[in-house]
Amino acid sequence: KLEISDIELVRKFRNEKRISKHLIHQSYISKSEQMSWFKSIDWKISYYWMIVFDNKERGIIYINNYNSDKASIETNIFIFQEEDKGNPEFIRSLWIISFLCFKKFNFKILQSKIQVENFPALEIDKFFGFKEVNNNKELIFLECSKNDFTKNSKKIINLFFNKMSNVIIEEFE
Repeated sequence: KLEISDIELVRKFRNEKRISKHLIHQSYISKSEQMSWFKSIDWKISYYWMIVFDNKERGIIYINNYNSDKASIETNIFIFQEEDKGNPEFIRSLWIISFLCFKKFNFKILQSKIQVENFPALEIDKFFGFKEVNNNKELIFLECSKNDFTKNSKKIINLFFNKMSNVIIEEFE
């Protein structure tokens, strides 16, 4: 879970131009604005987790903006370092969160909003089964149904989990 002690690190990366240009709110965020944001999170319907691997904070994954009428929730991922783009840990993290949203929390739809020029994020969402439902000059709105996620899960598991499982098994043999 994202802790108050994490928010300055998040703010530092979030304010970098290479990252903020892909965010909905692209302006610089002050310490007080970041603290206000953190305090405003409704932890009953929003979840933010720090992604850590190799003992280093690498990004955030979150679900928020619950819509009870559609049984939907928004999900997204925020990668701190350029060199981490394409790292399978992020795909695994996103798959696990998506799996929990559908299987444990019984959501019917996952939603995502992406800047139109954020091609890597768009490709990841499409890989998971998200489909474009709307767009404007700045944002693409996508949704993924439980059925589409289930259809795409087999290839994700085969590509990103089985190889990891084999490595783990080899370590214990």
